[in-house]
Amino acid sequence: MSDKSKSAQDKGGTVHIDAETMKKIEEYQAFIRKNHPEMPVPTKGQIVRSSVNYWHHQTLGAWV
Repeated sequence: MSDKSKSAQDKGGTVHIDAETMKKIEEYQAFIRKNHPEMPVPTKGQIVRSSVNYWHHQTLGAWV
């Protein structure tokens, strides 16, 4: 059994991001910094997680 607590366990898999997509994520972060300085800038991981969750929610109906 693992020494990690349940809250520290890995919650998902690995996502590989190409250079073009990484550039778009960085541009989005720069946009938030410039146009919404009062907002916290989401990390790359948060942006990817949100996108994957959105994609999964939108396409799940096609699989069932």
